[in-house]
Amino acid sequence: MLSDDDIDRLVVAVETTDQSLSIFAEQQSLDFDTYRENPKNDIVERRFVKATEAALDTVEVIVATGLDERPSSNPARIKPLADTDVLSESVADSMIQTARFRNVLTHRR
Repeated sequence: MLSDDDIDRLVVAVETTDQSLSIFAEQQSLDFDTYRENPKNDIVERRFVKATEAALDTVEVIVATGLDERPSSNPARIKPLADTDVLSESVADSMIQTARFRNVLTHRR
């Protein structure tokens, strides 16, 4: 059963994802050179980080429900969903790669 904290995390994750998708939609028509020159590219990269974290929070809540402890790493959060066919193996692999790219964006500079 989900706790009130888990429900709050899910609500925030959905709101964050919705906001991020709106920003992505505004910027998606830009070609690469225009994007790179656009001062909003930092906003897009930050929203990518936030959207990825929202997805990982959602996955963690789903996987942790019924477990004694929360998974300790991103792959440990995602793998059970592939193992139980909630996600296909390819989607799970993509999510793991996305989480790794999020780490690159977060720790660069």
